[in-house]
Amino acid sequence: MGFGFWVLGFGFWVLGFGFWVLGFGFWVLGFGFWVLGFGFWVLGFGKMKKYLRLKIFFLFVVCCLEVIILVG
Repeated sequence: MGFGFWVLGFGFWVLGFGFWVLGFGFWVLGFGFWVLGFGFWVLGFGKMKKYLRLKIFFLFVVCCLEVIILVG
């Protein structure tokens, strides 16, 4: 009886680990797309010659959000 529960628990552990690896893969993929999008966003801001103060403010806000997301 104890061995059966051990096998069942190990099976669920392996299943959970598989889903964790899958989730980590999707997290890495999502982070890559986020970095790509941020790069294009910065490139678009670089093309705008006007509104320099607004650009600096937005970049400051985005950098603060990045730090909050990465730390939290």
